[in-house]
Amino acid sequence: MTALAEILTRAGRSLRAANYSLQKKIEGYYYGFLRDRVSERKSPVPETLKFSILIPVYNTEPKFLRKCLQSVLRQTYRNWEVCLVDDGSSSPRTLAVLKEFEALQKFSIARHETNLHIAASTNKAFAMSTGDWVILLDHDDTLHPQAVEEVAVGIRRWPNADIIYSDEDKINKYDWRFDPYFKPDFSPELLRSQNYFNHLTAYRSKVVREAGGWRSGLDGSQDYDLNLRLTEVVPWLNIKHIPKVLYHWRATAGSTASSIDGKTYAVAAAMRALDEHRARLAISGRVEMVSGTSFFRITRDIKREVRAISLLVGSEWFDATRLGQTLSTLSGLRNIEVMALIPCGAACQTDAAKEIKRSLEGSARVRLFFQRPGEVDAACWNRVAAECTSRYLCILGGVVESESPDWLIRLVSMAGDRGVGCVAPKLVLPDRIVHSAGIVLGAWPGANFAHAGYRSNVGGYFGRLRLTHNVSATSSLCMVVSRAKFLDAGGFNEAMRMGILNDADTSLRMSGLGLRHVIDPSVQMICHTPNSATRVECPPKNDVFCEQYEFLRSRWGGKLDADPFYSRNLSHRAANFLIDALRR
Repeated sequence: MTALAEILTRAGRSLRAANYSLQKKIEGYYYGFLRDRVSERKSPVPETLKFSILIPVYNTEPKFLRKCLQSVLRQTYRNWEVCLVDDGSSSPRTLAVLKEFEALQKFSIARHETNLHIAASTNKAFAMSTGDWVILLDHDDTLHPQAVEEVAVGIRRWPNADIIYSDEDKINKYDWRFDPYFKPDFSPELLRSQNYFNHLTAYRSKVVREAGGWRSGLDGSQDYDLNLRLTEVVPWLNIKHIPKVLYHWRATAGSTASSIDGKTYAVAAAMRALDEHRARLAISGRVEMVSGTSFFRITRDIKREVRAISLLVGSEWFDATRLGQTLSTLSGLRNIEVMALIPCGAACQTDAAKEIKRSLEGSARVRLFFQRPGEVDAACWNRVAAECTSRYLCILGGVVESESPDWLIRLVSMAGDRGVGCVAPKLVLPDRIVHSAGIVLGAWPGANFAHAGYRSNVGGYFGRLRLTHNVSATSSLCMVVSRAKFLDAGGFNEAMRMGILNDADTSLRMSGLGLRHVIDPSVQMICHTPNSATRVECPPKNDVFCEQYEFLRSRWGGKLDADPFYSRNLSHRAANFLIDALRR
């Protein structure tokens, strides 16, 4: 018994050591990544710009307030000022800490006699500021020592920037850092689901002043409201992202960093801010909470003119019973036109085409298109798309089964938004494992499916599998797109096989026209044909994939390496949103 206990003890130690080693590798990666990048700078940054750091304070735990203010003093960039407003704190210990710092030359400290809440305090701090840019800092959080310097470097790189945000992590009461959020570049749909700008966000003072500052009555989500309002007037190209952890968000009992449950007023304020944003943009619909999260969704109303749509279905849909079942679940659409692509060869001589038409008679108008001898699949899809009569196309390159009757309404209503290109659902396999939620460029072996392998009922990376968000490309296994936009971009690439690489090429060409692509995970479709003899997907990597990827790289170059919606700090061994502890 003693020998067995010793063996178990040694095994336990080895396991703990392995876990600790992996944890240190992870920490070393994303902290070391920041340090390495900063150390590469060979010359100091000119300190011509002045930054105003706005800090509203209310009864803050003294040790956390002191650490917050000390993190500003440690900044490597020195042209800054602190504009601090105490919002009627009643704690003598909090006031004592403020007294320690009020004599410092760069600190301007004001006080409200009564508690006016955070929006009013932030506005007063902003009124005290004299900087070219303002940075928000919560009273118990801390800045990375290079935070202001990195923003200054960003402004030099992007002189037209008006908003700059960085990655963030959390820090507990013992100053242990954890839960890093490696954010995407500007994603308007994700911002309408969560305030992912959050920390650190720097604003050009002029744009905040023109927007009227922070609105009282939306306390708890006043920053979210400001971000939404600014994105309505600031050119989106002037919103920039620094992919480095520059801000440490304090997670203590009762804080929003730990849980939003204790601050229902903040959720209500966020929903109001988003609903007013929706109304200002004339988006017809309503704001709803996303189940299982503290985030939101704009559910759009379907417009009368988009109730007619053309469904383009491939040869995999020869099972007319399944196609009929999928169509029978649709609701709210008056006029469905099914364009069935029949491959050339022996299949054309069967009764499959007649069976499709017979089984769908009465539920949809069906037009059959026979693939011409020598015509590649992409050319056939393009020819059929050109002959459609509807405003929107629903391309079904695989056999998918709906789980809700409003799936097509949701996708079509999103595709009608200004500037939106392709809209796709979350695709899951019959065993409820995620097949894809968009395509990540640069992930092995060159492009791969986002969140593949996750369980379908989980939230994914910071809720991404439940929140509407932008991606670089969508899969033609199931996607909705404006017919005019699809044809303007040239349709599918007829020099390539259908599949993930052709989808990436088509999406990139549409992005070049100023269009953005959207995943709506509220629409979940079961994909019965993730792999097909007529498509090139990944994995596995194969000779056709390699050859066509090289063709794609010759066309797009570096665009295939840097996906704006997938952080360079995450693993590119797959599109799984995990930190790669071995990548340095």
